[in-house]
Order: sequence, then structure tokens, then C-alpha cells
Amino acid sequence: MTMTAANGATVLSQRRTADNKRVLLWSDGWLTDGMSFELRGGRLTPDLMWAVAGDLSLFTWAELTPALRAVKRHSKRKNPDLCPGMLRSVMAAALSST
Repeated sequence: MTMTAANGATVLSQRRTADNKRVLLWSDGWLTDGMSFELRGGRLTPDLMWAVAGDLSLFTWAELTPALRAVKRHSKRKNPDLCPGMLRSVMAAALSST
């Protein structure tokens, strides 16, 4: 049992990355792989989690951590724009700068 499941969280949805790895979206804001190992980007707020959920298939598993960290930084600004298209560009910019 994972810490996420042990804390009473449930899987809300699952997606696939560009390299065909499973990503589980949990009710407590964590994103994990199919074996329930947490992604090293930290917990997302529900609005951020659903805003990026559709774009997970555009990135490989290795690209998700820097991309999600960039999204979290962007969302902490004064006027965050949570539309999926804007977040997609934030995620892509994080990858091109590394």
C-alpha cells in the first residue's frame, strides 16, 4: 500500500505519458506512476492537477518533474492563468531551458 492510499486518497483518473508510462491522479493532489511512486514535483492543487491532466501525454516521464515544477512556480504569481494552453507553453518553456 502506498502512502497516498494509506492516507485515504483515491485514484481519480489515470493518463499515459509520451513514453507510455501510467500516471495516476490522486484525490490528495499527488501524481504517481503505475507503481504509485510519487512524481518528484510535489503535490498539486486540484485546479492545477486538472489543468495539466490533458497535457501529460505530451511529455515523457523524465520531462514531467521539471515541467510540473514550472507550472507550480507560474501558478504562484499574482495573476496565474490556469488555462491549459498557457500551462502547456509554461511546461514546454521549462524543458527548452534545460
